[in-house]
Amino acid sequence: MSTEFRPFEEDEHARFLEGLQKFGAKSRLSGREWQQIATTVSTPTSVRNVDEVKLHGYRYFAALQAVVPQQVVETVNEQLQASTPWTLEEDLILDNGVAAFDEADPQRWAKIASLLPGKSEPDVEKRYQKLMMDVVRIELGEAGAGSARETWRRASI
Repeated sequence: MSTEFRPFEEDEHARFLEGLQKFGAKSRLSGREWQQIATTVSTPTSVRNVDEVKLHGYRYFAALQAVVPQQVVETVNEQLQASTPWTLEEDLILDNGVAAFDEADPQRWAKIASLLPGKSEPDVEKRYQKLMMDVVRIELGEAGAGSARETWRRASI
């Protein structure tokens, strides 16, 4: 028996944000964190299960991404420019490192940097953030999404 999703009321959303701030410090939440947030959202008269809270969270995060002003994206992108250019090979090593090392690992960026001679931990993290901002720019429909487009152009040569 499936139940229809009820949109969150304003007070439920406020408790969702409270729970997210308290239990959602990681970029990827585990089942335990979602359960803790669901408990924070629920009241004796309005119980929300984990699936409802996850759905609300995904919808909320999607809505936030949709309203990121292009100017903010460009400003952050400029701030994240690396001091030295990255080669396609370095981008591929970064990509493989991101896939290989758990995002919860506090040494993740240091481990990836150790695979990239001449790149520091901050260089690696900034490059990753820059590439993520390029993804946001692409999703916003901005033409010419900077380094991501350049990387693919170089790869197809």
